[in-house]
Amino acid sequence: QPLRASYSTMVVADEAVQRMHTQQTLRAICTTEVFISHCWNELFADFSSTLASKLDSETVVWVCSLGIDQNRNIGAEIGADLLGCPFALALGCASRALLVTGPDVEPLSRVWCVLEAHLAFLWKKPYDMELP
Repeated sequence: QPLRASYSTMVVADEAVQRMHTQQTLRAICTTEVFISHCWNELFADFSSTLASKLDSETVVWVCSLGIDQNRNIGAEIGADLLGCPFALALGCASRALLVTGPDVEPLSRVWCVLEAHLAFLWKKPYDMELP
């Protein structure tokens, strides 16, 4: 049975555990329903209230800044293969993508957010935008 977590709970696997499992095994254990695209220039209170109002509390989400150690060498975390990076793998497993933004829609000026939108389009994932 897939591991479940609400949007307020993140399960982060230790790097050693990740190395011991193949990608297929991790996909069998973890299920992401909604890939969350955003940038952290918006207020966290707005971000979390948007998730709380737009998603069921049982919805499993993937948020990059909670799923990737932002204090390490991001290049090493992401790697050279864009389609094999954690962003793309999580989006590939998700059933849809949700862009959480403020009135200025700043995430669409961010390269990673544009890449996520492009991959969602290529992979025919439903892509929605929500404001607080």
